[in-house]
Parts: sequence; structure tokens; C-alpha cells
Amino acid sequence: MIEIENEHPKLRANRVALKKLLRDTILREQKQAGSITLLMVTDRKLAKLHKEFLQDPSRTDVMTFDLSITKAEIAGDIVVSLDRAFEQAQEFGVTLLQETGRLAVHGILHLCGMSDRTPALRKKMNARETWHLQQSGWIMENQ
Repeated sequence: MIEIENEHPKLRANRVALKKLLRDTILREQKQAGSITLLMVTDRKLAKLHKEFLQDPSRTDVMTFDLSITKAEIAGDIVVSLDRAFEQAQEFGVTLLQETGRLAVHGILHLCGMSDRTPALRKKMNARETWHLQQSGWIMENQ
């Protein structure tokens, strides 16, 4: 079950579209969805979580909390800063929804076991994100 919640006081992203994107990504990764929540928050809220759970006070755009019990069925919480998504959308020339979707797919890939701890792993994960977004029609191949 995938739930999408928005706690941001001003910014909004289409929850129906995001849910479909996450469902399709999970299917392409050949996983089953357990309990997954995508939580969209302010920059301040995500920075607080980043400091509390990773002892890192710096800003970030997405955090993933893996609650999976098996490798076949993924579960967890993905927390996205809509403030950061908005800034990055402007920087990359995409919509807020597209950038939020990219961050959400990034979180799903973490739940599927991918890591971005090294430059090589980050490059591989970014390529996989892009592939999923292309498969879902969220970005064109030349973007």
C-alpha cells in the first residue's frame, strides 16, 4: 500500500500522479509494495530529521527510512522537502511535480537496495532514476 501525505503549508504536488509513478517503479524493479509512505514536508522539517537520524545538520532533499522485512516486499517512509524540490525544479528547468517524482523514485530505489554512497554507485543510481522517469513518461530521453 502506498500513501502520499503533504504536510507543506504552501506547495503541492499531484498525489495521484506520484502514487502511479511509485507503483510503476516498484513493478519495474520486480518488487511488491508493503507499507510505503511518501511524506512531503518543509525544508526545516527535513533538516530536523536529517540532524536527528543522521547527525548531519545540513539541508537535504530526500531521506529514506527502510522498514522492509524481506527483499521481495519493500516498505518504508520517503520524506521529500518540497522547498528543495521547488528550488531544484527551477535549477533543472523542470516542474515541481517532475522533481518531486525524481526524489520519490530515488527513495524507492533505496528501498529496493540501491546505494549512492560512492560516486560510482551514485552514477548508477542516477541512471536508474532517469530510466524509470523515462519509462513513466515523466522526462524525455534527451532531458
